[in-house]
Amino acid sequence: MEEIGIRNPATGLAEAGLGMAASVRYNLLEGLLYEETIRRGEAELTADGALRALTGQHTGRSAKDKFVVRDDNTTDQIWWDNNKPLSPEHFRVLHEDMLAHAAGKDPLEFRRALMKNHPKHLAVLNAAAEKAGWGKPLPAGVFRGICQTMGFGAYVAAVAEVSVSPEGKLKVLRIVAATDPGHVVNPAQVERQIEGSFVYGLSAALYGEITIKGGRVEQENFDTYEVMRLEAMPAVETVLVPSGGFWGGVGEPTIAVAAPAVLNAIFAATGKRIRNLPLKNADLKKA
Repeated sequence: MEEIGIRNPATGLAEAGLGMAASVRYNLLEGLLYEETIRRGEAELTADGALRALTGQHTGRSAKDKFVVRDDNTTDQIWWDNNKPLSPEHFRVLHEDMLAHAAGKDPLEFRRALMKNHPKHLAVLNAAAEKAGWGKPLPAGVFRGICQTMGFGAYVAAVAEVSVSPEGKLKVLRIVAATDPGHVVNPAQVERQIEGSFVYGLSAALYGEITIKGGRVEQENFDTYEVMRLEAMPAVETVLVPSGGFWGGVGEPTIAVAAPAVLNAIFAATGKRIRNLPLKNADLKKA
């Protein structure tokens, strides 16, 4: 039996204090297995098959007979404040991008096929992509990543534009985020909540880390625990697409698409899948 050389992405976030449910971890491993069989030409990627893989329902027996996935996630996991759903969603939406790449398909078109029977998911995906100009040429050295999810009662999507220098220095240049929280009473307030959510989400993705030395937490205040500051914060553009009929969240949902959109853009820029956060510890030099 051959071992697939893929490190469980859960490990890095767990080490950074961003835990995830065990059930989601094993669902992800099913998806990684499915992706590998596609890459090797041993399975056909279909929207239905990808959806089953992403939800842990892919049970291709022939694939399991040939491969085993190593799960080296042994770190205890804890809640990320009150944002527990965000970590599982982080992995799921990243894996969508991995499947799209394995299938040789455009990440947007791949997701559109998955969401053809899910109009609210599709609407925010399309809104973010259109606003960001997905498919249109970008300046030299700038790359895009896209993702979509649903959480806290709202449907959200984001496109990130980044650059990575030859030395591996990351710059997040632009974020376009779309949200459908059902109803929008105060559009300006919703826009500000979304902008703030990217300050929080990008801070965690780029810098968020608690380290222990001699039995004590080393980070004591914002001089030793970094967060996004003005010089690093990208422009955030919001697209509101309320469909009515329900009341969803507007502050926390878009936190879930901050890191995945950036990580997918980093892959477009470098060819590297970063599975451990924070990004300040990652080698982003082109693969």
